Amino acid sequence: MLAGSGGGEAFTSFLEKDLIPYVDAHYATAPHRTLVGHSLGGLMAINTLLKHSSVFSAYAALDPSMSYDREKLLKQVNVLLSAKRLSGKTLFLGIANTMNPEMDTVQVKSDTSGITNHIRSIFKLKDFLTSAPDTHLRWTYKYYADDDHASMVLIATYDALRFIFKHNRFPRNQPQNQYLDKAYSAAQLNELIINHYNELSSEMGYQVRPPEALMNQMGYMFLQQKNLDKAALFFKLNLRYYAESFNAYDSMGDYYLATNNKDLAKKYFESALKLKSTAEIRNKLIQLKK
Repeated sequence: MLAGSGGGEAFTSFLEKDLIPYVDAHYATAPHRTLVGHSLGGLMAINTLLKHSSVFSAYAALDPSMSYDREKLLKQVNVLLSAKRLSGKTLFLGIANTMNPEMDTVQVKSDTSGITNHIRSIFKLKDFLTSAPDTHLRWTYKYYADDDHASMVLIATYDALRFIFKHNRFPRNQPQNQYLDKAYSAAQLNELIINHYNELSSEMGYQVRPPEALMNQMGYMFLQQKNLDKAALFFKLNLRYYAESFNAYDSMGDYYLATNNKDLAKKYFESALKLKSTAEIRNKLIQLKK
């Protein structure tokens, strides 16, 4: 161990007991947390995953220093993995090319020189994770043949986030924007959107909602195009997911106003005013009563 080093457990305790509660209390946060660490920070990410897995939902260990302190943590990995059930946890392991130029990833595993100790220890971790009993951990690794310990950080962080949040993008596995694809009926779109966000919520461990502003924008766009079924779909989705939003009721009122259903328009404008009183909505009601 290097003089002055250590303290990872104390820092993890600070994160769990002090920093995270403070951030949660002062900012709008989600229960899903991601820890990204590089080098010794990557070592800490692995240590936190194995010993304090409840603190974060996802972990990115970028070229972690598994050789630190004579591979102390690495020697514990098998035992820790055998005692863990990591359902709902995700790990991305990034490995940089820190071996001699004449070596490849097969040769380096049998090398005994000190210069390759760092990369050998990370490959040992990868092998432990591969052969471990089913811990229900969702994980992957990527070897960066063209990057060293320092240069891999940016691209590996990007790859890690793409893996951790691989299901966030909608539409999934489709080149076109399904919101605008005329092949989809309003009912089909409704099913696609609800199923997507149900699956995403299940994966993330909390309710994930479609962006309110985007749903609103799509609703008004289809309303302008006189595509009333799809306009209603998006406005109703906002009411489904954002029942606390005055704007969702106001937009629904605009839809019924545009379709000349004044009674329902009045009803939704009044509901919007109960949540937030604005001059614009009050004026709409005045015009309706006239």
